[in-house]
Amino acid sequence: MELLWELNETDAGRNRGADRLSGKSFFILDMDGTVYLDHTPLPGAVDFVRWLKANQKEFVFLTNNSSKSRETYHKNLSYMGFEVERRNIYTSNTATIEYLEDHFPGKRVLLMGTSDAAEEYKKRGVDIALPFDRCMDATYDVAVLGYDTGLSYEKLKNFCLWVRRGLFYISTHPDINCPSLEGPLPDNGAMIELIRASTGRSPDLILGKPQAATLQILLRQFGREKSETLIIGDRLYTDIRMGAQNGVDTLLVLSGETKEQPSQKGETSESAESAFPTYVSRSLSDILAFVSKREV
Repeated sequence: MELLWELNETDAGRNRGADRLSGKSFFILDMDGTVYLDHTPLPGAVDFVRWLKANQKEFVFLTNNSSKSRETYHKNLSYMGFEVERRNIYTSNTATIEYLEDHFPGKRVLLMGTSDAAEEYKKRGVDIALPFDRCMDATYDVAVLGYDTGLSYEKLKNFCLWVRRGLFYISTHPDINCPSLEGPLPDNGAMIELIRASTGRSPDLILGKPQAATLQILLRQFGREKSETLIIGDRLYTDIRMGAQNGVDTLLVLSGETKEQPSQKGETSESAESAFPTYVSRSLSDILAFVSKREV
């Protein structure tokens, strides 16, 4: 693990680190806690994306946050000043839809999620319903747990009832908390524990980061190799773990869920599930300043 602020203290360290970072041609960027919080871009994030485009770097925003559709993410990023195309956005909803298309074609899906997320599933042809009382007369084949920011007891109750019936049970991602300006907010990982306490069941499958399949899909879609790739994110147990377990360099930013650099033993509150980053930076702003000095 190399700390960018320490490398920056000497010309030799700065040049070595900047060469390694600038030499990457494909950047996988987390969103919440890495490029923005709520609807506010984090310092340097917009300029960092501009630097990527100006230097002809391929990049993709990869988020586990399944509360919004790909279309909504594109609108939000554009509103915040990020110059991106829809092809530059991949979410855990996208991964889940593709899994359902491959393994449960034509099956009826019960989604605990937002209406916005449900619309994305419907547009892709997935037969889906939200767990409201009015939908409980139907039958279902698969239960999908998404990040439901409009969660109600009615939806939670009905979802748990169907999980108890033995449906194949998917979680779109494992994140415990979602970073926000208010502070950490309960995310899918917290809901997994709540549903386990009630039903005695854990998901049969958890998608999104850090799953190797998600990384392989992106490498294939963008025609890139692992050696060309850098994963940037704020969570050790998803962003950094995905890279570390699959031979891809990673850069941990301390602007989101992780606030302190990992100890040399990699001891964190999620130590059993975490991984060690290749680099650590305080923010995207610091990364941009670091690589920019090399170009002067």
